[in-house]
Amino acid sequence: EADKPNSSAPTDANNSLIAALPIVQTIVNRKISSTWQAEAFDLMQGITLKLLKWREKYTEKSKKMSNKDWESFAARTAYNEINRFFTTNKSALKVPIEEAIPVVTEKSAKGNTRLEFSSLANHFWQKICCLSLRQRRALLLNSYELVFYLVKSGVKDEELQEALDLSPDDWKKVKTDLPLTDLNIAELLKKTGKKGSLESMTKSIKKGRHEARKKLRRLMD
Repeated sequence: EADKPNSSAPTDANNSLIAALPIVQTIVNRKISSTWQAEAFDLMQGITLKLLKWREKYTEKSKKMSNKDWESFAARTAYNEINRFFTTNKSALKVPIEEAIPVVTEKSAKGNTRLEFSSLANHFWQKICCLSLRQRRALLLNSYELVFYLVKSGVKDEELQEALDLSPDDWKKVKTDLPLTDLNIAELLKKTGKKGSLESMTKSIKKGRHEARKKLRRLMD
């Protein structure tokens, strides 16, 4: 019989981080009340980016972390960021850290965490494809962590390029510079033939991202 993977052993930092992201989403969805649902999507992205930056800053340390280490670290990071969110918004609500950690056990007990993540990410990608081209561009080109999330879940480079209606060369250049500002996106679209002033296009992109997030929240409910 083949040896089973040891979840306490160090694993690839990329895969371990990706496998831990569903835990972050579970905590955010559970702890953010309906009053703050409009901010939940941004909060999830912010936590993901924080984890990515930590992994890049502490590369050697992250490589030595096991899947369980990553799950616990992701849960604690989510807990801290949610509390910071409520503090910023002057809310008295606090999330006890002991409430965040059991989510790790709960998610791990369900079985194949990576399979659950892939299913969740694929569902999310399908909903992104339901957005208008303007909304997709405004959302994806402004978010390195969201593109990273999709690529690591199995979305191909060609699919992203097609969803953004960019040439292979344009996408190749753009993806290394993510995230782009609204002005950067407007300048890129103007180069690809989009008509209109940079000022009006920049405003349209900002509005498009707001519309995209609102529509995604509705589609994911």
